[in-house]
Amino acid sequence: MLELTDRVTIKAAPRAVFDALIHVFSSTDNYRAWNHDHISCEWIRGRDFCPGSRMFAEEYLHGKPHRMRFAITGSEPPYGFHYKMGFPFSLACRAGFFKIKQEGDSVVLEAGLSFRFKALILFFLKKRMLSLVRHMKEEGIALREMVEKAGK
Repeated sequence: MLELTDRVTIKAAPRAVFDALIHVFSSTDNYRAWNHDHISCEWIRGRDFCPGSRMFAEEYLHGKPHRMRFAITGSEPPYGFHYKMGFPFSLACRAGFFKIKQEGDSVVLEAGLSFRFKALILFFLKKRMLSLVRHMKEEGIALREMVEKAGK
């Protein structure tokens, strides 16, 4: 199994970071403002990371648009949530998560994706995985800037 993770430290309370995630996924405008590669997103059923909620998102990854569906499988506000990918991405990507952990007067936001077929993915899709890691890093930095700016 291949695990991709990114961590960013944010000077804020867990609730502020969780609320920022709710905000960026609440509308296409907010989603696009979060990252220049984002195209659109909408909640299909439920919202705000409640278990059973489903979301559609479209974004550029490695220069090409991807249409993805997500199902929220678990949520622990304000400490994060877990999701699984919809077909066809679910064939390779098992699940993902956002975890928020308090560390002193800051939190560590960790985003992760879990892939099947590690050897095949690294052999055939290594450049795409590196692009995905860069995308995850950009999202973490942008969310940190958004939360810390709002807290001032």
